This record gives sequence, C-alpha cells and structure tokens, in this order.
Amino acid sequence: MFKHSIKLRLIVISVLLVVIFSVLITFRISDSLRSFNSLGQDVDIVTTGLIRINSASIAFKRIRVDLRDYIISSDTDAIVKNRILSLIGLLNGHIEALGEISPNDEITSTMVSLKENLLVFYDVGGRIITARDEGNLEYAVTILTEECIPISNLIITNLTNLSSMYETYSDDANLYIQELARRSTIASILASGPAILLFIGLIIYLSMVIVAPVVKIEKEVKKLANGDLVLKEESIRAKFEAGSLWRNLVGSVARVREVIFSISDITSTVETAMKGIRETSAQTAESAAMIAGNSQNVVLMLDGTRKLISQGVSDMQSAMEKMLEIKLKYSAKTEPEGLEQLGSYMGLTEVQEVWLVIFDRNKDASWENKLYLKTVDTVYVTVHVVGC
Repeated sequence: MFKHSIKLRLIVISVLLVVIFSVLITFRISDSLRSFNSLGQDVDIVTTGLIRINSASIAFKRIRVDLRDYIISSDTDAIVKNRILSLIGLLNGHIEALGEISPNDEITSTMVSLKENLLVFYDVGGRIITARDEGNLEYAVTILTEECIPISNLIITNLTNLSSMYETYSDDANLYIQELARRSTIASILASGPAILLFIGLIIYLSMVIVAPVVKIEKEVKKLANGDLVLKEESIRAKFEAGSLWRNLVGSVARVREVIFSISDITSTVETAMKGIRETSAQTAESAAMIAGNSQNVVLMLDGTRKLISQGVSDMQSAMEKMLEIKLKYSAKTEPEGLEQLGSYMGLTEVQEVWLVIFDRNKDASWENKLYLKTVDTVYVTVHVVGC
C-alpha cells in the first residue's frame, strides 16, 4: 500500500533535490574556499612585505645618519660603529625575509637590484669607516658625498618601488576578490537552477495530484452541508491519499444514510412502545392507590413494634445498671485486665457504675492482702473493686 503513496514520491523528490543542491553548493564552496585561501596568503604576504620594507627603510636611513655622524664624531666612535653594525644586521634580516616572500617576478627583479646596491653601499661604508679610523677625514667626506649618497638614493628608490609594487599587488588582490565574489554569486545562482526547476516541478505535481482533487472534494462537502447525501464515487477520480480520502467520504455518507433509515424504523417502534407505556401507567396509578392504603396499616404495625423494642431496651438498661463482674485472681494482671474488659463493653451502654469482685484463692496470702475495697475511674464507667 505504501508503494502507491504520494508520501514516498515526495520523499524521493525531496532527497533528490537536497542531494543535487548539496553537491553543487559543496563544489562551489570548496572552489571558493581554495581561491579565498590563496588570496588570504597573498594578503598576508602583502602585509608582511610592507612591514618589512618600512622597517628596512628606517634601518637604512639610520645607517646613513650614523655614517655621517661617525665621520664628525670624536668621543663616541665605538658606540656609533657598533650601532652601525647592529643596524646592518637588522637590515639584512629584513631584506632576506623580503626575498623569501616575493609574490611576482617584478618584485623579485627589484629585490635583486636592491641586494646588489646594498653590497655596493656596504663596500662604500666600509671604506668611509676605514678612512675615518686612519684619520683621513677629507677622503672619508669625499667618499660620502661622491659615492655613498648616490648609492643611498638608489637603495631608497628600490625600497620605494618595492613599497609601490606591494601596494599595487594588494590592489590587484582586492579587485580579484571582488571579481571572485561576483563570479561565485553567479555560479551559485546557476548551480541552484536545476534544484529550482525541480522544486517548481514538484509544486506543479502536487497541485495536480493533491490540490485539484481536494478542491473537488470541497465542493462535494458543501453539498453535504446543504443536505445532499448522494455521493457518487466515480464523480471524482483521484489517486493516493486524496483518492483514499474521497472513497472514505463516500463510504461514510453511505453509512450515514443507513443510520438515518434505521433511526426512522426505531422511531416507529418507540411510538408503539410509548403507547403501551401510557396504558401501563394508568394501571400503575390504580395499584399505587391500593399500596397507599396498605402503607397506613404497615405504619401502625411499625409503631407498635417500636414501642415494644423501646420497652425491651429500657428493661435491659435497668439490668445493666446493676452489673456485677466476678473474677478469680490468677496473677497480678487479673485486676488490670478486668478493668480493661469492663471499660471496653460498658462504654457501649449508659451504665455509670459497676462492681468488680476478685476472689483470691491463694492459701499462702494473708487476709490483710486479700481483703480490700477501692474505686477506679475508667474512661467510660466508675468501677468499685472488691478483693476477698
């Protein structure tokens, strides 16, 4: 039965939609992630490159200033020389790092030129320091002005060009990101096309197999509401759950018609029975009158019986008022048990006082212990206890 159900078809179509859409979206997402990861690495390279270039520029400019100061200094020769050497090491570290992350051939070519110019600068600087250490200040100044300044300008130009190249590379990367986002959006829309078409087809299919039959069934139900209990199963052709609903409705209406006919027959039977009940009621009224007369006699008999019972109870009470209980003493528990027993059944009467006589047949007991008289108040009665 389930294999003919529309539920199975809906499940299959839904799963198909989900699978197709998931595969397409997964492919597009994975492709976009690869592209964005690559772009993320490029952005990191640009950021690191710009930081390195800026740091290298600061270190190089500081070296130029220290070379100039070294020529004219007198008391701080060793301090300045050590600082120059430290800055050279720092500058070389930045240049090596830039060489490892060059993102394109243009930047790589500029880095080669920068390294060559730095080698020339280091040679010129070394000759300036040597001339200064030998006391030849004039020669040191000549090297500074004629060789050091020109090569320094070339290095600064190289660093400036590198900075511009990295910024241009960053701008290109941003443009590529925008283009990639645009293409990803278009591709996602195109990838969603088959799923959308399948969804539209599903809607049309549902309207044909469910909505249209339900609309027809609604019209037939309106006829039922107006009192038309004649439904023909062949008037609506529907499959699956809608068809089952229509067939069940036709069957239900048929059973309702049968119930109505049965109720009509029962109504006739009830009318006949009511006629018999009315005749029986008349006879019952006559019987009730006879019963009323007999009831008065019964009341008189009951009244006499009540007086006899009352007299018997009064006689019993008089006898109970003179109640006397006699017990033999077997142990020390005889008296407490007797009191408890008297209290238990005297509480059911209106007797106020009773006598409890206890005979002690122990030959070894003295008469002083055997003979006594005392009164004990219990919850219900007063008990006069006599020992003998």
